[in-house]
Amino acid sequence: SGDWSSDVCSSDLRWQDAHARSLACLISQPGRCDQAVLLLFNASASDLVFQVPDGPWRALLDTSSPQGNPSAQTAQTPFNNGYTVPGHSMALLVSALDETSQTS
Repeated sequence: SGDWSSDVCSSDLRWQDAHARSLACLISQPGRCDQAVLLLFNASASDLVFQVPDGPWRALLDTSSPQGNPSAQTAQTPFNNGYTVPGHSMALLVSALDETSQTS
């Protein structure tokens, strides 16, 4: 058991859409883990922009690149305008800890 929570970051209407080719899943453990994980899956042929929850995020994996590394430009950026996931790929983001709130 535990206090894990996950949220699908799409509306119920999109969940029922048989033609939808994307999924976003936010996984966190409030009170037990400092970082949340955001999985973004794009099975469509077109690039899709996913809305990212507020706060600092860091991209760890982008399967659209040959090595799976996110580009230096998108590795750690305020994703206020969303995060673009190219067609037929997925991205893994983690919440970036605010350095001012970290203790030594």
